[in-house]
Amino acid sequence: MTELGEDFKLGDACLALKYLYQQARQDPYKFLNHASHKERLASLNLKKDIKYCLTPDQTRVIPVLKNGELVRVSGPLEPVY
Repeated sequence: MTELGEDFKLGDACLALKYLYQQARQDPYKFLNHASHKERLASLNLKKDIKYCLTPDQTRVIPVLKNGELVRVSGPLEPVY
């Protein structure tokens, strides 16, 4: 396992996903073109939505549902690489 801190270790599956993300992060839209669900997503006319969702740094606020209300995530946000 890979150490991330004193009390947290990254398992093999998470480590594999981390490396996969590192390969895809330069052009996630292009990476998605190789995904098995590409045709299904295209048939749902979601191309613009997907492009938006894959574009980094569009907002500095991440909402979460807490006690039935949307609130901002508290604490510092750090990129995952």
